[in-house]
Amino acid sequence: MHYLGWTDAYYGSQGVVKIGSVPVPVVVPKVSLANVIYAAEHDPSLPQGRGTHPIDVHPVERALVYLKYLAPSLGTDGAYGSSTVTAYSAWQRHLGFTGADANGIPGGNSLGRLGSATPYKFTVIP
Repeated sequence: MHYLGWTDAYYGSQGVVKIGSVPVPVVVPKVSLANVIYAAEHDPSLPQGRGTHPIDVHPVERALVYLKYLAPSLGTDGAYGSSTVTAYSAWQRHLGFTGADANGIPGGNSLGRLGSATPYKFTVIP
């Protein structure tokens, strides 16, 4: 594999830190709400570890693992499987959502709050 850099469509600079005397951009991923919703609705029916939008799902999984809603062994594949649905539903209930609002399918409010709840920050885009 060759490193090709990143695109502002998914990643944005949050500032610059210095490592020694070298300035290094601090990159905060941008997560597409539409892609995560699509993954939450379609990935559970796919074979284990297969996902439709792994770039957008990885930051969500990492945050759920950090908050101990998702087992580390399940939070690295980029697939929004049934365990991720269950973990996200628990996150929604933690936020006070109930019924259909705590079904494990992200909404803008809960996903945005997850994006700022851990050191693994991400921003949500439509």
